[in-house]
Amino acid sequence: MVLELIEVIVRDLMSKSKKQPASKRKYFSRTRGRIEWDIEKCDFCQDCMRVCPATAIEVKPEENTIIYRPYQCIYCHKCVESCMLNAIKAFNEPAEPTGEKKDAIYKKKQN
Repeated sequence: MVLELIEVIVRDLMSKSKKQPASKRKYFSRTRGRIEWDIEKCDFCQDCMRVCPATAIEVKPEENTIIYRPYQCIYCHKCVESCMLNAIKAFNEPAEPTGEKKDAIYKKKQN
């Protein structure tokens, strides 16, 4: 009996594993995921920066630049709610994990 058990264990260890195909995870409709800016819609009013409890957003109107720190963000989406021009988009899926802290810099091109 023990010998049969060892035989089954060795056979399973030596056989190729049958991996199931990866499927994309479906998130709940109200999941708070990543956020992105549509810089062309933004008027640099700084409302998003004022309401951010984690101070993850820095708006520089004189440079037409938004600096977003996703590693500092708590994903409360208050910035999305405060934007009257709908320049901030909220997504259900989270951002891809990275091994480094990197700021997202959005800069509007000068005409």
